[in-house]
Amino acid sequence: MVQRLKKSIGAFFIILIIGIWGFMIFEELSFLDALYVTIVTLATVGYGDITPVTPEGRIFVIFFIVAGFSVTYYTLIMVVSLLLEGQIRDLLGRRGMATQP
Repeated sequence: MVQRLKKSIGAFFIILIIGIWGFMIFEELSFLDALYVTIVTLATVGYGDITPVTPEGRIFVIFFIVAGFSVTYYTLIMVVSLLLEGQIRDLLGRRGMATQP
């Protein structure tokens, strides 16, 4: 489980880098603007203050949203799953110890 979490966090950072790079290349944004748009896109907030202008940028955003959404939410599911699994293990461990003579 922890190994999958590490891989998903790594995939998240790769998606983050791809997003920054894509917005800098296709939309000619500065690093800070590209980082901002990448985070807004991954968080599915979509403020709309910066939108893709070029056809290439729009195609990039379509694929980036699908890939970024998938990786981001998979990572969140892994984190929540790991936390819940640890809590359940603690609860079962405590009950098991309490019932044994």
